[in-house]
Amino acid sequence: MAFKELLGLYILRRLLGHERAERFDATARRYAPRIASIVFGIIGILHTFRFALGWEVVIAGQLIPVWISVVVIVAAAYLSYSLWPTKRA
Repeated sequence: MAFKELLGLYILRRLLGHERAERFDATARRYAPRIASIVFGIIGILHTFRFALGWEVVIAGQLIPVWISVVVIVAAAYLSYSLWPTKRA
């Protein structure tokens, strides 16, 4: 385990107790990929709207080209699909 994971688990154990921290950690590991997949799906949908409707985005005074949304749509779709949990034999 990485240092951050160990530190997080230590803090959870101190706050919740050993048994409850283990259950929380198992639950978080179970649902984290699904939540990440949903977030990437929402990002992809928003960029699809941006591309289709021509919404302008300005960051720090710079206009972000609409074609960037196509790249983000493909990346978000791939990440959303690949992170969605499936039953594996």
